[in-house]
Amino acid sequence: MSEFSKLVRTLSAEMRGDVSRDTLDLSEMPTISIDPDETYETYGIRADDTFWCEQGVLRRGQLRESEDEQVVADLVISILRDEPFAFSGSNLDEYYDPSSDQSNEIERLINRIGPEVIKDSVLSNLAVILCVFKSAGSAPNAMKRVLNPQAGGNPIKGPFYAVFVAFFELCVDEEKSPNDHVAIITALTDLQSKLNVARGQVTAAARRQNIDLTKGLIDRYFDQRKPPSVSTGAGLGVRLANSLRRSKVETSAFETKQGIMNLGNDRAENQDVINKVIETICGIANLGPDSEGAIFIGVADNEADAERVRGLDNIEPIKIGSRFVVGVEREAILLSIDLDRYFNKLSQSINNSGLSEPLKTSVLSRLDIIDYRGLSVVSIWIPSQKLMSTCVP
Repeated sequence: MSEFSKLVRTLSAEMRGDVSRDTLDLSEMPTISIDPDETYETYGIRADDTFWCEQGVLRRGQLRESEDEQVVADLVISILRDEPFAFSGSNLDEYYDPSSDQSNEIERLINRIGPEVIKDSVLSNLAVILCVFKSAGSAPNAMKRVLNPQAGGNPIKGPFYAVFVAFFELCVDEEKSPNDHVAIITALTDLQSKLNVARGQVTAAARRQNIDLTKGLIDRYFDQRKPPSVSTGAGLGVRLANSLRRSKVETSAFETKQGIMNLGNDRAENQDVINKVIETICGIANLGPDSEGAIFIGVADNEADAERVRGLDNIEPIKIGSRFVVGVEREAILLSIDLDRYFNKLSQSINNSGLSEPLKTSVLSRLDIIDYRGLSVVSIWIPSQKLMSTCVP
């Protein structure tokens, strides 16, 4: 399988929320299937729960026919070649034909940039877009109602493409960040009516015009910020959601903690939780030379704890799979510190721990705070380690 095919496949899976391992037992297959209709609830991924259908970019039937992979391939080609792709079925086939010049070109570009870098950039850009469109409301089809209010039952692949590439050029290429979500939504309202919609084949020139028009509408509502939003915060939201879904299958590679404070009446800080986090880092690192995982603090692993947090801290938990995002701001408030000091507290605990190198340094370099729909989650990413790691008490 070519690098292009693998990249499109893995990106499509993550964008759907289907982030299972490459091989699964038959008993685990429901966790990676897309339900055929809205009444069939035994599968792990409901089509209407994917952003594609929830936002109206694709219809359920189109998702079942894997049209999302065509859209992803279209976006990847446009991004890597730094020019809009003149999309058609025959043109796309050229990139899957290993003997074609187009295939050889895209393989060279992927190998030069690196598939992981490309994947992270695309997913982070999508997360920023979804974060912006949340300001248009949480009801289904929010993006469709903004971009094409007259769409009815029609999908919005055209305006979505223009918005995605415009955001990518602003957020990834120019390292800008959105500073006024509401203004961006207002500027993008009824974008469809402003686009150059070519008949028949989608031309590169028309798409470039549409991207430039979209950028012109929203550029003033972006600014330079260090680090940019695709690198932190909202840009990591898709990875968080996918990791929590994966945790249902890969239980040993993912761990969640509602926080570092007890949920009892005393609300005392629990040092045992921090010690357990450090031990778990070491355990995940030793799963195998090709394994990786994560620990998320600010995510309850059961409904009882989520309801307890709701009652104690007046937080509305956000369900992802079988887990509940509850955030950590509430604990920072209880500790009378800001979010930065809360984050530094955890960072220092890891830095002062007995974790061996290079594990400790690699974990600290990937420590982050993810903004998920207004709730902050501390993410501790554990990359694969070639050597056995240790943790001295």
